[in-house]
Amino acid sequence: MQLRQWTTCLSVPWFTRALLMALMTLLGTSAHRATAEPIDVTIATGDYPPYVHNTSPPTGLLIELVTAVFRDSVYRPKWIITSWPRVEASVQNGQAFGGMPYRRTPEREQIYNYSSPLYRGGASIFSLRGRLPAFNPKAPSDLIPYRVATPRGYWFEPEFRRAGVEMYYSNDEVHSFQLLQRKLADIVVLDTLHGIHLINKHFSDHPQQFSWSPGLPEDNQNVDNYMIISRRYPNASAILKQLNDGLQKLRDNGEYTRILQRYQDTTTNQ
Repeated sequence: MQLRQWTTCLSVPWFTRALLMALMTLLGTSAHRATAEPIDVTIATGDYPPYVHNTSPPTGLLIELVTAVFRDSVYRPKWIITSWPRVEASVQNGQAFGGMPYRRTPEREQIYNYSSPLYRGGASIFSLRGRLPAFNPKAPSDLIPYRVATPRGYWFEPEFRRAGVEMYYSNDEVHSFQLLQRKLADIVVLDTLHGIHLINKHFSDHPQQFSWSPGLPEDNQNVDNYMIISRRYPNASAILKQLNDGLQKLRDNGEYTRILQRYQDTTTNQ
């Protein structure tokens, strides 16, 4: 019986045997990937609801999105939630693969690589209701008469500083709104969804005290937000390819739109 099987195998054409062996190798590799231990990929971010909630485990739009991106790969996100300056430092020195979310700026492009866009969002200018009537700035120089409350590290900081805008540095975004309440600052510039979420959560007793209007022309449009990528993190190029390919897959199958829409509806309907 064994001799007959061996003779039959020898009678198979060589190219067929080669094809069978290649298929067996491919199946073996796929099985190994399916059973292999996931590889942790360190991603740093800040407490930035509704995009990132500093809970255990972390939740939020971007947490869900990036987790879905890596779901069918060998990589698994390992989250670090910290201050924005530490996010940027950890990506720059290679302790983290990426940091999110960030807009592209000339200063950042000198230091980091970028993912494909994670989402598109606009910024608004928040103030105490009635304090800034007919407020419609067109350029950073239009903000010179006003004090801007902001944590360090936001995309507009270098441009505002060059224009001579006075910035009152806060501990975080909630502190920025508290400075508005105390009239120690005049305006807060924030991503619209993030600002609305903070007002609804932290000032729910009197949310109507704040109003918001479109930001500067380049901010109130839908602007791409990215993950900044380390140039020193091990195997960063392969991980970045998986990230970008995974994002495209989610866009193609509709899951990307479903995730974004769910969080947008939750925030704006509060």
